[in-house]
Amino acid sequence: MKKLITLLNLLFLITNYCNAKEYNFKWYNDEKHNDIITLLDKSNFQSVSAAGIWEDNIGNYGYMKCIISIYILQDKNIDLNGICEAKDNNNEKFWAKLRRTTKGVGAGVGKMTFIMGTSKYSKLKDISCPYAVEWVESGGILQMRCKENLNIEGLLN
Repeated sequence: MKKLITLLNLLFLITNYCNAKEYNFKWYNDEKHNDIITLLDKSNFQSVSAAGIWEDNIGNYGYMKCIISIYILQDKNIDLNGICEAKDNNNEKFWAKLRRTTKGVGAGVGKMTFIMGTSKYSKLKDISCPYAVEWVESGGILQMRCKENLNIEGLLN
């Protein structure tokens, strides 16, 4: 009987591990520059708001808006901080923080961290995943990918 229980537990763990998959989140946004201050050395500080539609690879989708501060140094290194509020198609919400310190204005990589959420999104609190962003015209595409071992799909279902 002990062997049967051990075998069933092992089978359960293997099944859960095989069902876990990478979590992908995409956000298509429009950007609006609110204000800019340029320093003598040509570095500048900007405040930006961005908003648009998001979707993930497990069927969730909605609208997200962010308020972002960007400090662009003379050598084009960026220090970006943002706070986002998102609502899905079921009116559930989550809030996230964007952080990026990379070179290049038009594209870069950073981390998105879930701060808090309602209902199912509350389970994502403090989870951080890398994102890549590319700005085109007056908007951009942000794509975040979370590793399989975080089992975000399991947390959201």
